[in-house]
Amino acid sequence: MPGSLNEAEHCMAFVDHKNANIYWNSLGAGEPVVLIMGLGCSSAMWFRIAPQLARGYRVILLDNRGCGQTRAGSALVHRVPVMAGDVAAVLDAAGEASAHVIGFSMGGMIAQQFAVDYPARLRSLT
Repeated sequence: MPGSLNEAEHCMAFVDHKNANIYWNSLGAGEPVVLIMGLGCSSAMWFRIAPQLARGYRVILLDNRGCGQTRAGSALVHRVPVMAGDVAAVLDAAGEASAHVIGFSMGGMIAQQFAVDYPARLRSLT
């Protein structure tokens, strides 16, 4: 089927980072694009956009702390700088040195913090 993803282009995993077990997945192949959702929403909210982007990019999604399949210990570690570090940990787990980063709502705040803390890992910020 045209535009469909084969098993080699789809990955689901977890990575441990600062007292949290971060769920992430990826779709497609090509330049990496990380999608960061806003407060209280899981990465499943990207369900319309991610498959479209995956036609030409490797789309990497993660569930923020306390959302979706990600589990975190104390709420005290749900700070934006820590969550920007979660994005870096997901990129490490995905084997990507850098990525385009797109954030929505609080995900935009996390994306901006990622840009400040990890400038060498950022290809673009949206």
